Amino acid sequence: MQNLIRCILFLSFIPCVHCLADDVEHIAAIEGRKRAFLMQLADNWMREGCPIQWKHEEWKFDEIEPHWAGALAALKLARSQTEIAQANAFFSAMPIDIKIDPDMRVCEALHAYYLFRDDPHLTSAARKRLLELAHFKPAPRRIHSSIWKFGTTENHALMGHVWCLLVAQIDRDWEIAEAIGRHIDTYIVEHIKKGWLEYNSPCYVEKEVGCLIMLMEWAEDPLLRRKATLALDVLFAEHAVLNLEGMLGGPACRVYRAGNEGILPVELGHNSRCDAMCSGSYPMMYMLFGQGEPHFYGVLGAPLLATSRYQPPLAVHRLATAGSRRGAYEFKARRPGHACRLFRSDPNADQPLPEMFNGCVYAWVTPDYVLGSFQEVQGKYGALRSLPLTSVLRMAGGTRRAIYTDTMLGGRKEMAAAVVDCVQHKNVSMGRGSSGQAYFATEEFEEVIEKEGWIFIRAGGTFAAYKVIGADYTWQHVDNTAVYGDFIKFDKPEAPFVLEVAQASDYSEDFLRFQADVLNNRIEQKSEGLVYESCSAGDKGPSAEVFILTLRYGELPLLNGTPINLDGYPTFDSPYLNSSWDSGIVKLQFGPNRLTINVAHPRSPLRIEETIHPLTLPYATDYNKPDTAWVPFLNYWRLKTEQWCLYNLKNIKFYVWFYKDS
Repeated sequence: MQNLIRCILFLSFIPCVHCLADDVEHIAAIEGRKRAFLMQLADNWMREGCPIQWKHEEWKFDEIEPHWAGALAALKLARSQTEIAQANAFFSAMPIDIKIDPDMRVCEALHAYYLFRDDPHLTSAARKRLLELAHFKPAPRRIHSSIWKFGTTENHALMGHVWCLLVAQIDRDWEIAEAIGRHIDTYIVEHIKKGWLEYNSPCYVEKEVGCLIMLMEWAEDPLLRRKATLALDVLFAEHAVLNLEGMLGGPACRVYRAGNEGILPVELGHNSRCDAMCSGSYPMMYMLFGQGEPHFYGVLGAPLLATSRYQPPLAVHRLATAGSRRGAYEFKARRPGHACRLFRSDPNADQPLPEMFNGCVYAWVTPDYVLGSFQEVQGKYGALRSLPLTSVLRMAGGTRRAIYTDTMLGGRKEMAAAVVDCVQHKNVSMGRGSSGQAYFATEEFEEVIEKEGWIFIRAGGTFAAYKVIGADYTWQHVDNTAVYGDFIKFDKPEAPFVLEVAQASDYSEDFLRFQADVLNNRIEQKSEGLVYESCSAGDKGPSAEVFILTLRYGELPLLNGTPINLDGYPTFDSPYLNSSWDSGIVKLQFGPNRLTINVAHPRSPLRIEETIHPLTLPYATDYNKPDTAWVPFLNYWRLKTEQWCLYNLKNIKFYVWFYKDS
């Protein structure tokens, strides 16, 4: 018989006072951290003597940003006439050098111009100089037929587009503004559907955030402003699901070698793989979620966020700050992959190749560590190979506690042609590359023990075991202030490795017991790959669930003998954040808080925030006999409490009961 669905709906326009209080509280806290961050930027600049001109070397833009950010913060705070005058002096003489990322310099000037254009504190001389910088040359990024054909790197393409739009608005050139606005609109929607290419980069995520903030604040098209805000919501939702004490977990793309980091003593590692605090995401997560410690870093990210009106949705905030209540879980994501390089090199390709979007991101997230990898079969499923990749084990208790199972390390041309195989399932990662080395932050660990070819690590609540298979290794100590540990170099560069990780609580804090469990595992090396049987003697977690992981060179890896379906990865897949591939619908839920971002219909983008609460029934009943109190409610007197739920949608309460008859 056809199923019948009956629905009783009770509406009440009574605001949810508890929800409103939570919203106000977390908004006030974020605004407080933003102001404190700006005060730190201004104070740091003042202590340096408010420099206006300085010497700098090509690409050493960390020498420029503290001064621009300090002047921006000083004028925004306007704490004294002296600080206002110093900030105006900076902007009146703000330098630009064609050799040093003019996209970033111009975007910084544009943000300052728009932020203070109606502020009487900005002098005419400063306003004139900011406009000169914005017009010093035409915006360099032309519009391609596909938004995935950048003509440059991803972040520079977006900076160039934003530069073009904001200058066109200043000049009232509506033809250019409309054309570039349409392109940026498509750019944003496509990235919500498919994700960012420069995945989790320590210094390129911040530029994407900065561009989206400028669009959210300064685009004259209200629809474009809204989509930029939704893109920020999605970006920080992913940050929330991978958050570990304010650190962004998971693997990273576009991460440079230690020798190329271009560090300053006060920054300890621009684009650093060695200290999560030096990532551009870290201060943004501190401001939004109160995680980690206050720390200045940011080119177009944190300073712009601090001067913006952006607030993350409550569901994102709740997930990011949930700590151990999130438990342990898998996170999967799909991104532009290896074929993107082929697409970009083909000048005749107007549309992305079907295999372009095949990059597979995997992370195992726990309260004590996050282990993340790019799932790769000879580079096919990894992110763009010409960008340096890093598979990361990041541990709680310090921003430098990390192990990097680098499967390759070298110049961009070498990396683009490298053959890589990598697989991860939960707490076990296996791989084989072409350089044969890994990094251990030995100074940040409590114990480092070598036993039977294994390197055992104890760091806070994390145990880890790393082994090079079929080859010896040697320790290489690095004399570099940006490096807090040591590298190991394989005697055979192509040798495979295994990394297994566990929460210390899985073994009742017994490090020796973990070591014994690992040493008892079966490892079988073959010419075609590597078979590894994981731990099984833990009290809980994956360490108590034995599985067999097989790394097959050039073929899909196996889990318990079955091929892992890397082709089927969605845009997001986790217990909290989910999005089907290319759908444009992103859903996040943690506890009673639920968020839906929907750009499937580009002309009507939606953000829906809901709060779901347990419900006490309007009338008591024993569920076993008719009750006269239920007669007005159609006498559905066998209604169970669990059949009811209370929704709060923008402060409108409504009760819903779904009753199904066969």
